[in-house]
Amino acid sequence: MKNDMVIVGRLKDDVGFKALESAAYTGNINLDILSPHEFKYFSLLVKIYDDFKSKRIAQPDAESRKAKIYADYEKAVEENFSRLIDNLKWLDNLNKSEDLRQRINKSNDKTEMLTLAIECISAMTCDESFLKTYNSKLDTL
Repeated sequence: MKNDMVIVGRLKDDVGFKALESAAYTGNINLDILSPHEFKYFSLLVKIYDDFKSKRIAQPDAESRKAKIYADYEKAVEENFSRLIDNLKWLDNLNKSEDLRQRINKSNDKTEMLTLAIECISAMTCDESFLKTYNSKLDTL
């Protein structure tokens, strides 16, 4: 897997994020340009700010609600990032298994073919224990 940097959400201290929070306060935010997680956060934030400005909720309640929706936003971004990492691992293993399959096709040695096949299955299933178990079984044969 390549070590490319991937941005999956804005950070709270990011200037752009602060600008969006300010736009949400004034009600002049374009929600259409946001990621799904940002859309949810900022659309709820607009409602909180609107309730606060029209005195339907007090400042401590508004701050508490904002903290809660931000925590939910952070959790959603973290879960999304985790899924992205998992998907990148699967993609990397898929590419690795294709390389192993090609090596199996080119090999004329039974032991090498079996070793490569075990490694290929391990890559396709993302199961490192399979590789360790069957390589040690091969060593005992």
